[in-house]
Amino acid sequence: MQTKIGLFPDVGANFLLGRLDGQLGLYLGLTSFPLKGAATYFAGFASHYVPSERLAALEARLAELDVSATHETVNAAINEFAADADELRRGLADYPLVGPVRRAIDAIFARPTAEAILADLAALEQGSYDMSKIVLPQDGDVDMSAVQKWAKETREAISLRSPTSVKLSLKAIREGRKLTIDEVLRMDARLAAACCNPEIHPDFLTGVTDLLIRKIKPEDQRPAWKPATLEEVSDKHIQETFFAHPPPFKNPPVPQLDFSRKNRPGAYAAYKNSPHAKWTLPSERVIEKIVKGEDGGSDGYAVTKQEVVDRLLQRWNGKVGVKEKVEEVLRRKTIVADEQTLQWL
Repeated sequence: MQTKIGLFPDVGANFLLGRLDGQLGLYLGLTSFPLKGAATYFAGFASHYVPSERLAALEARLAELDVSATHETVNAAINEFAADADELRRGLADYPLVGPVRRAIDAIFARPTAEAILADLAALEQGSYDMSKIVLPQDGDVDMSAVQKWAKETREAISLRSPTSVKLSLKAIREGRKLTIDEVLRMDARLAAACCNPEIHPDFLTGVTDLLIRKIKPEDQRPAWKPATLEEVSDKHIQETFFAHPPPFKNPPVPQLDFSRKNRPGAYAAYKNSPHAKWTLPSERVIEKIVKGEDGGSDGYAVTKQEVVDRLLQRWNGKVGVKEKVEEVLRRKTIVADEQTLQWL
């Protein structure tokens, strides 16, 4: 949503987006592609998937917990109402960010610039992209028209966004991967202050006026962004306007956030890896380490698909979704070698 209105993923979103698997966070941040329900769980935003008809009962159960409840207690309470495997599979039936499309996301959105990303999307749309990067022999018959349609829709979505916001968001998400949560929040406050000055970044005012006030859809009438094209927005401009210290403006002042934890007993220290990530599904990196024999519990031998699934199901205490997530990653990121063992691509 933010890039639609000339803003950027804010309020700490750059911490989370930068830590999703592969280039998924950057794709979502630049396109505002909507995820709902089971998809948010599968993508790594949520720690549980609870069907909507059980939310009221879950709320009542959580209200019963007292102040002594730990994260483990809360986790156990939510698990009482979480989806079973069949419900999750039904919820994911139309989840499109898998297979060749997901490989395309990782390949294309890893490109260094927004211009290069759009160029690759155009090449995929027109059929001139190197398909060996995104289609593997084990995929069988692939509906390439659907992949090309995805590329076209993705290119068009980014092209409708504020060019400045696109380049700003790209840099912010990539910077967020390297920063602590405190540093990301400070960065976001700095960027938001710049966006709130129409002389510095007029596109935020333009986007809010057109989309939220006048209710004009960008696909019906592209906002009058200034500058109007990606080529007119230099990397130097993005750095000096939004990331340089001190900022080239005094109004509004950049908020001075206080992250002191002196009066916050039990508060987490500034972290680079979320302490809550253990409640989500295993990341691609965790799966990769097992396949490559780099995992702490690995004996160095090659593993089969079932061995990877079993190991992670045990580690995640049989959590619903682990099997589905691991199998999707293995289909997309591995090939079967000798004796059904896996080779990471």
